[in-house]
Amino acid sequence: MYQATLDGRAVAVKILRKSDKVREVTARPKHHPDFFREIKIWRSISDSPHVMRLVGYYFDSPSEEIGFVSCMAEDDLRNWAKNCTERKYDTLRLKYLVGAAKGVHHLHQANVVHGDLRASNILLVAGVAKVTDFGISKLDGNPSSFSMAKEIDKLVKHWLAPELIDCADASRTKSSDLFAFARMIVEVYTGDVPFSGEMIADLIGHICKFRHPVRPQGIGDAVWKIMEQYWAKDPNDRGTAEDIIQCIGDVDAGDVVTNGFGEEPDDDIFPIGS
Repeated sequence: MYQATLDGRAVAVKILRKSDKVREVTARPKHHPDFFREIKIWRSISDSPHVMRLVGYYFDSPSEEIGFVSCMAEDDLRNWAKNCTERKYDTLRLKYLVGAAKGVHHLHQANVVHGDLRASNILLVAGVAKVTDFGISKLDGNPSSFSMAKEIDKLVKHWLAPELIDCADASRTKSSDLFAFARMIVEVYTGDVPFSGEMIADLIGHICKFRHPVRPQGIGDAVWKIMEQYWAKDPNDRGTAEDIIQCIGDVDAGDVVTNGFGEEPDDDIFPIGS
């Protein structure tokens, strides 16, 4: 991730890893419909104030680097949680969780599965929580072609739903997103990953046996009940992202709806770089 300046404002540039698919795109970027389809999909779901807005794409011919350009964040939720573990931050904690849930709900309404929900993938922009780094991992059941999407066996397993381990051909779903969201709530309250310090083998054992993290201090009964719902053995029993939104409610009615720069980027997708 790099920081750059575009029209006098800070933007973030995320360069894609050099997979075979990325090399194919960089060889002829203007003639690769899948790449631009990915961009247009991200752009189309960026209309929520709780999804990180795509500004454009970056292509550098000499280095064959290609990537996505988005608004710049002040922090991510993981880092914020590590530095704000005191109970005096609980109201703000709930506000950020509601914002993240609204972003996830927006993705799910558009039939997009995030696939890698965790606090580090929730960015904070002008006091607003925004979902990011989904890379269009799945849309209408179709996995992403590009390297921003995570393979299941490479996912950090602290947030992984049991069904993704039990079945060899398991696919990430809205339900597995909700399971991960509940794990992320633990992370936001403790400032650390769920089951922190556990060996991978022990961690997988906890997941497969449906053992869940200890309830952190500060989590109310209503929120904990939704978390347990999101951890249901049957993915069909987990409900929707709207459940946690209704449970917590709008903690701060003054939710910021701009992207932090005072105005939204133009609707057109445009290239940045050479």
